[in-house]
Amino acid sequence: MAIQTIPSTLIADNAISAAKIADGAIVATDIADNAITAAKIASGALPTTFTVVGRSANTSVSVSNATITVVGRSGNVSVGVS
Repeated sequence: MAIQTIPSTLIADNAISAAKIADGAIVATDIADNAITAAKIASGALPTTFTVVGRSANTSVSVSNATITVVGRSGNVSVGVS
């Protein structure tokens, strides 16, 4: 619980940055469903490519519209993103 509440009108625009928020202070339950949209995420903040590790070679895969498609030659393909 907050020690003191400060009205948002007293906080200048852009005064609070990530560096001023303690690690772990904001968790998923603090954010309303659908509150963060692609338009609100800073340009360049998310990766545009991933590397898929294969048996014989690694492949760079681009990300477009939050969709990653991996096509395997045969069998099931498990994809992990980290």
